[in-house]
Amino acid sequence: MDIVSFQALFAEFQHQLKSYLYRLLADRNDVEDLTHDTFIRAYDKIDSFNQGSSLKTWVFKIATHLAYDLLRQRKRWQLEAQDQARQFVLDNPDLKQACRIVHATSPAGAYEIKEHIDFCFICISKTLPVENQVALIPSGKSRRCCCSLIIFKSINIMRKVIVSEWITLDGYVSDRNGQLDFFAPLVRQTYAEADQEKFLATIDTILLGRKTYEQFSQIWPDRSPDEAVLADRMNRVKKVVFSNTLKDAPWGKWPNAEIAKGNAIANVKQLKSLPGKNIIVWASIFLAQAMMKEDLVDEYHIFLCPALTGGGRKLFTEEINPTTLKLSVVSHYDTGIVSLYYKK
Repeated sequence: MDIVSFQALFAEFQHQLKSYLYRLLADRNDVEDLTHDTFIRAYDKIDSFNQGSSLKTWVFKIATHLAYDLLRQRKRWQLEAQDQARQFVLDNPDLKQACRIVHATSPAGAYEIKEHIDFCFICISKTLPVENQVALIPSGKSRRCCCSLIIFKSINIMRKVIVSEWITLDGYVSDRNGQLDFFAPLVRQTYAEADQEKFLATIDTILLGRKTYEQFSQIWPDRSPDEAVLADRMNRVKKVVFSNTLKDAPWGKWPNAEIAKGNAIANVKQLKSLPGKNIIVWASIFLAQAMMKEDLVDEYHIFLCPALTGGGRKLFTEEINPTTLKLSVVSHYDTGIVSLYYKK
């Protein structure tokens, strides 16, 4: 068989061969080199092809042995290789932004990340001995290495906006005089619970209305983590105050809170689109209700208090769009507080 004839036959399954090698090697440069080497090796040995199998199967066997040799020359991936790759991107602002742009503008960006398993065969096999790597090659069309998907999953899935409020048994977030005495003494003790400490680690932005900011900024900056677990999170994380009148928003010895002027809804939408952890709204009823009307709230964390005020201010009003929520977590504490987490 002359080289032109062999090249025509090879071309019939070359794309499939590259797909096969990519799933095995997860490196496009290696795939191109190995495809070329496979062509040369197969043509040199074409006289030994006895037609006991198809030409395609015979060529794939040659490619597999070449891949074996290449993989044996390299060290296996560490078990935490994916996590290291993810952290490398998250720690590099320029690279992180480049990933976000590609994800937002390429056809692959339409891929539904949440449906993708965290550890696909392409990546997880790299931590195994070479024989096992080859044995675990997935069937089907070529896929993108899931390290990139894990990066996208970390930085591109929309952050959640969580509204967290303390409410009396008769449905009020403040009493008739606008006071919060029915829950104020219970806040620190409740947030010292293990489940609440875990939750606080999932947020990195706090949204506040002007009045709530003025109250919180007089209470929390001087409290130490030893005094209240909530104080450490409250003081350290980014805070955004929605106000058209404030010129600055000092927070004691800690960095100032940011001020968001103008359209609050547009500002919240922009914050949700940025990479990061979840966003929480504490108190700030006007702000919370404005976001509820625009369907921007992803979760409600309701702390049901063992108190009745007989009147006051409500969180849920007739202006709120009817919504069916799913109860995700129920917790009760020695203080008599019951926390109810609802998701859309």
